[in-house]
Amino acid sequence: MKHKKKVVLLMLYRGSQEVDAILPLIYKLSKEFTIFTYFKSQKTFNSLKSNTNLFKLWKKVSKNYYVESKLDNFFWKVLRKISSFFLNENNSIVNFLNFKIHGYDFLKKKIYNNINIESFKIDILFSESGVNSGWVASLKKNKDRPFIVHYMPSPFIQWKSKLNKEYRAKWKLSGDILLLSSKEESYRWRNYIQNSRIKICGILKYDKWWLKKNIYKSTIDFNYKNLIKNNFLITIAYSSYFDLYPLKKETLKKQLQDIMNCVLSFPNIIIVFKVHPAINSNHFLKILAKYDKKRWIISKSHIINLSAISSCLITHNITSTQLDAIVQKIPSIELWPVAPLDHNYSAYTDLGLSIRAKNEKNLKKLIKMATLNNQNSIWKKQQSNFKKIYSQDNRSNERALKVINEGYNKLCNSNFKIF
Repeated sequence: MKHKKKVVLLMLYRGSQEVDAILPLIYKLSKEFTIFTYFKSQKTFNSLKSNTNLFKLWKKVSKNYYVESKLDNFFWKVLRKISSFFLNENNSIVNFLNFKIHGYDFLKKKIYNNINIESFKIDILFSESGVNSGWVASLKKNKDRPFIVHYMPSPFIQWKSKLNKEYRAKWKLSGDILLLSSKEESYRWRNYIQNSRIKICGILKYDKWWLKKNIYKSTIDFNYKNLIKNNFLITIAYSSYFDLYPLKKETLKKQLQDIMNCVLSFPNIIIVFKVHPAINSNHFLKILAKYDKKRWIISKSHIINLSAISSCLITHNITSTQLDAIVQKIPSIELWPVAPLDHNYSAYTDLGLSIRAKNEKNLKKLIKMATLNNQNSIWKKQQSNFKKIYSQDNRSNERALKVINEGYNKLCNSNFKIF
């Protein structure tokens, strides 16, 4: 079989979160390009593999992949480590070592060895916005460089209203464009990259054609069909902070106990915990073990899938998973903040995309409203506010392809049409 000679390189640093955000666009591009995925670590690969739905969809479009080893370019990494003690990070020697570590020839060799394309060019590179990537800097300086696309690993609004202060960027995004979901997200990123390079496209994974492809209720990792006959399911997108904030263990423990006591006071509710893949201390399991095991479940299924079978979603207040609930037309409730990462301010409540429970008593009231009156004006307001902020015309991927096509042609001085 003759492979395409045009290559899209998907550079992954976190894993499932990045793939969840960008995969619909990669799926579209796979019709014209050979897709190759580069994982920055085994942990990154394992993160994607743990999400069964995404992993299967990704395998269908990525021709092959490579997982970076700690021994790759080890000699140059050691030299850079030593140099960093004595030299400024912008020193020419440090820059030289960075380019050795992130060598273009090294990358092309890995692609060739894994997909056996003799003559090819890396045409487009996808690299998420939250990482100061040495690969982006290296590939951009190559004379045969790709068109570089930055994107958010999730639609995340952080700087808004009274907290919308000038944000000091720790680095500059040196890619050609940055794809964002809404104007509300641009406040944080305008000091990272020129405003003209910020492209508002919408949330790629919420286009209807992709939702139909991604939502397989039959792939949910527990038998939900019998459960929902006589019960309400409530999904909690939970971040287990216990190892991250050991001094807060008692506070975190009390919050989890309050949540369990509140939700389980309803006799016909079963809790589904979807634990954050990167904030997942097992300590919370010791607390859950004290409660009736028939009343709670740990799931690794996609939040969108779980929202499709749940009566409401409960989250921490700085996570965009709340939007996964709204797109499935179920209520979204935030927990009261206790951990340092759970800021007192929430852009989602400020924008009317979520409602925060003040305490256990208030949470009980909101759950009752969500299960018995999900057409309440509070929940309808969430839906209408969502539509105001995020385009729901199912053309998010089309817009993204258009700006990539324009930028790619400008860089290559060609008239190649991606779609």
